[in-house]
Amino acid sequence: MARSPAEIAANFDTVLSGTEAGLVGVWTFDDGTAGDGTPNGNEGGLVGNATIVPNTFCPPPPVLPVPDVKINGGNGTVLATLGSSVNLTFSLNAGECADVPGDWWVIRQSFPFTIVSFQLVPFGVVPGIQPVVTAPLFDLAPVTLPLGAGLTPGLHTYYFAVDRSADGILNGDTLSFDAASVLILAP
Repeated sequence: MARSPAEIAANFDTVLSGTEAGLVGVWTFDDGTAGDGTPNGNEGGLVGNATIVPNTFCPPPPVLPVPDVKINGGNGTVLATLGSSVNLTFSLNAGECADVPGDWWVIRQSFPFTIVSFQLVPFGVVPGIQPVVTAPLFDLAPVTLPLGAGLTPGLHTYYFAVDRSADGILNGDTLSFDAASVLILAP
C-alpha cells in the first residue's frame, strides 16, 4: 500500500507490531537478527562484515533530558535588590537517557561578559566553562544553592545543562539546558 509523504511523516515514530494490514515486512533488528517481524517470513540477512550493534543513543524528543533552573522559585528574569537573598534551584528529568554517560554543567554569565562554572570539590566557582561533574545522567530532585548576598549589580544568567558526551567538552549537538537570570538592582 503506497503512502503519501504526509502519511509517512504522521506515522514516522510509530512502532509497528507486524500485524498491520498490507504490511509486507518489518525488520527492527531488536533481537540481534534481520528476521521479519511479520508472519510473511520475508527474512533478511547480514552481508559481508555487517553486524548489529545495540542502540546506545538516546531516543529522539520528547524523551531527552529536561533540565530546570529557577532563581528564587521563578523562571525567566527575576529582580532582586543588592544585598538581598538569592537562591538558585536546579533539577533534572533524565527521560530515557538515564544512565547515559554525560557532562553536568552549572554556569553563570555576568555582564560584562564574565563566565564562571560551579564546581563540587572543592565547592566554589572557577573561571571559564567547565563541567561540574562527568557522570551518568539520572533524575535529580530539586537542589537549592544559596547564592548569598555577594552578587554585584547587573544581570547574572545561570545555566543548568547536561550533554550526552562524557568528555568534559560542552557539546551543543547533545546538549539540553535551561536558563534563568537575576537582575541585581542597586538600592
